Amino acid sequence: MSTIKLSALARDLGGSLEFPIGCDESDLDIKEVSHSSLDVPVGGLFAAITGKVNDGHDFAAEAVKNGAAALLVERPVNVRAPQILVKDVASVLGVAASRIFGDPSDKLKIIGVTGTSGKTTVVQYLKQMLDYFGFKSVSLGTLEGRRTTPEAPDLQRWLARQVEAAVDVVCMEVSSHGLELGRVNGVTFDLGIFLNLSPEHLDFHSDMESYFSAKKQLFDGRSTTALVNLENDWGRRLESELSPSMPTISFSLKDFSDVNSDFNGLKFRWRGFEVATRMVGRFNLENLAAAAVAASQIGLSDAEIAESMEGLVQVPGRMQLVSHDESDISVIVDYAHKPEALEAALRAISGIADGRIWAVFGAGGDRDKGKRPLMGKIASELADFVIITSDNPRFENPEVIAEEITGNIEEFAVELDRDTAIGSAISKAKPGDAVLIAGKGHEKVQIFGSSELPFDDVAIAQKNLYLRKAAKGKRS
Repeated sequence: MSTIKLSALARDLGGSLEFPIGCDESDLDIKEVSHSSLDVPVGGLFAAITGKVNDGHDFAAEAVKNGAAALLVERPVNVRAPQILVKDVASVLGVAASRIFGDPSDKLKIIGVTGTSGKTTVVQYLKQMLDYFGFKSVSLGTLEGRRTTPEAPDLQRWLARQVEAAVDVVCMEVSSHGLELGRVNGVTFDLGIFLNLSPEHLDFHSDMESYFSAKKQLFDGRSTTALVNLENDWGRRLESELSPSMPTISFSLKDFSDVNSDFNGLKFRWRGFEVATRMVGRFNLENLAAAAVAASQIGLSDAEIAESMEGLVQVPGRMQLVSHDESDISVIVDYAHKPEALEAALRAISGIADGRIWAVFGAGGDRDKGKRPLMGKIASELADFVIITSDNPRFENPEVIAEEITGNIEEFAVELDRDTAIGSAISKAKPGDAVLIAGKGHEKVQIFGSSELPFDDVAIAQKNLYLRKAAKGKRS
């Protein structure tokens, strides 16, 4: 386990080390850190973050009582414990955690993926490609935890465990929150990948310029090499604004040709290689392009990349085909919870469905409300039948959310019980129809207020497909 002297940590953070009267002035060994006064490890460093609601400095005494040996503060506090004084605790916490845990990112090859859509898919594709050829890789993101990007101490602690486990490559999602709130401060990325940008989290970032600036931070001194998708305007803008001294590799769909898409997957020619995958939806070509260029930078040859593409399995909740060979309809579960993602999913399905398209979706509560009518309009234009249901209403009224989604559309049904809504679409669909269940994807719970109730779109869809088959058997 790594440790660092308190004086060395203060020096590395550009802070001053102060000892209140009566405090032991020993140069302590620090091996842990937390910004929670309730679970600070005994002998660890407590970081007093000044938040919008609570001020960590008010909990410094509680942290020391619970075992903290030293404090990281922005102003001296009347607590008998050594204190590192810095200008902004939140901004240096990541660096502090990195130093305490032995700078783990310097001992790993780390690939960071950012963008509004596709982060999870690219990370999972890349990990599968690397694993296919014997790399020891791990992924970190939406599928692995409650936050896409963990808090700085948790992230650095996790990276240190990967070093101990002799991991070769870390493939991780990097959210705009993680960048803006300093969660990845102290992490050095070998590759930073930019996918795309569309309106999302504007309740946090206020506008697209602020959102773009947050994403851009991944490439401002954090990444050794930038990989940029040129299939969108924001990617082209990012490429033009990056420092000339930063190695930048662009990617697009130029390497793909002879593309054929259906519910069995994507077939195409990539850099001269014939490839057949199980991935559903043409928009996944951009995700494959990103994973491929990253794999190339890590050392895989084009032939190896093409071979590994054929071995890829569907990412849970990402255009996941739930129906089976005996189904007379196609059912797809996708995480699409924003307008552009919903549009991409519906367009992908419309290009391959034989029959009509059903869209079952809602919108999360306590999140950007501006996207709700946009999602309703997109669904009404691209689907034949629209059923509005609950997503994760949290502390909002599900009926109000549904009204905001349907405000600008005319033909729709509202069934706020998500299980019933999914069952209704699957039972009423005719042979050849396709049902898209959007919004929750891989999630296993539904959030009402402060309660989390078990709910799995895939399991519910499978149950209703079985009921459909059973009903069909009785009729025949």
